[in-house]
Amino acid sequence: MRRRQGGRNGIWPPLLREAGLPAKCVHDLRHTYATLQLAAGTNPKLVAEVLGHKDVGITLDRYSHSQPAMHREAAERLDAMLGRTSGYGTPYCRRWAPERW
Repeated sequence: MRRRQGGRNGIWPPLLREAGLPAKCVHDLRHTYATLQLAAGTNPKLVAEVLGHKDVGITLDRYSHSQPAMHREAAERLDAMLGRTSGYGTPYCRRWAPERW
């Protein structure tokens, strides 16, 4: 039987220790990479390619999460398109925006 190269008993734990990183499984780091790349605005097609996904929909379904900052930025972009300068602080937008913004 062929030994797995990455798991708990493979090369992965020593690499993490050497890098000074906490013990995590490969899939945790993969998920973190994809989520942070998408949150940073990296093109989803590129992230899908790096992850080896055939379809970008798989990447977006699995790794893109709705975050408060994303809602705020989307509202600000829409305000800019409509020529408004007050952003998410307008009475109309405040009705939809969570208080934590």
